[in-house]
Amino acid sequence: MRSCLVVATALVMMLLVGCSPTIEEVPAPDGMQVHLDQSRIKRQTREVFLLVNNPTSRPLHVGAFRLTSARFDPVEESTDVTIDAGYERVLALRLPRSRCGTDLDGRVQLVYRVGDGAEVRSKLPVDDQYGTVGLAMDRDCARSRLDEAADLTIGRATTAEVDGRLTLSLPVTLTPRGADSGVSFDGYESTVLFNVEPQPGRPVPLDGEPRDVPLTLVPARCDAHALAEDKVGTLIGVRVKAEGLPEGTSFYLPVDASTRTALHAFYADACGLR
Repeated sequence: MRSCLVVATALVMMLLVGCSPTIEEVPAPDGMQVHLDQSRIKRQTREVFLLVNNPTSRPLHVGAFRLTSARFDPVEESTDVTIDAGYERVLALRLPRSRCGTDLDGRVQLVYRVGDGAEVRSKLPVDDQYGTVGLAMDRDCARSRLDEAADLTIGRATTAEVDGRLTLSLPVTLTPRGADSGVSFDGYESTVLFNVEPQPGRPVPLDGEPRDVPLTLVPARCDAHALAEDKVGTLIGVRVKAEGLPEGTSFYLPVDASTRTALHAFYADACGLR
């Protein structure tokens, strides 16, 4: 059974890249659009989705798709999604590690059939309607530029009273790989749960000796519901300055599960929520 599934998947991928003459390529139905997007609660993952509408008067059955962009390797997926007439549906995928660049310049090839019609394939442009995927790709670029310039290490979180407030400190060290990298650390970004205090006064060039850039946090506000429902409050942006990067580009500090737990516990303690 498993071998049959493997063969079937391989056949679908052959159809996508145009290796089979049995599926005709046709213009997409008038009014059909495809958007690439990412849910806010999925920002710490690589899960994104294609939003496809059905402008026809009959159900549209999608069997496979192939997404391409200048900024990442092609994504090919088999699927079994039916989009009722006048509605839209999501096609889920994982965003590949992205390259630096400016535009998505995306295109998708769909294998589908309308109603009881024959299976066909069409190519459509793909936009990043709300810019969320562009931000995710820029985060990949920022991380790759920093990784080229320095090693990033994170220590163990500790808490202490500072000026009558409970604060959390997380040791972070950037060890340059060489001289004159042209890359600088430009501070951290606050989140819905935490404010960063203080910020560095100026960018820190990543060359020469190791650079200690500790992260110090205090609660942004005390809200039990915000803590209980948190999905993005521990996604702390690390801003990177480098040639070709848009101003303010950042990636999420790669903290592990135990550090996320410590951040949530600190928030609860500092706000008297437990």
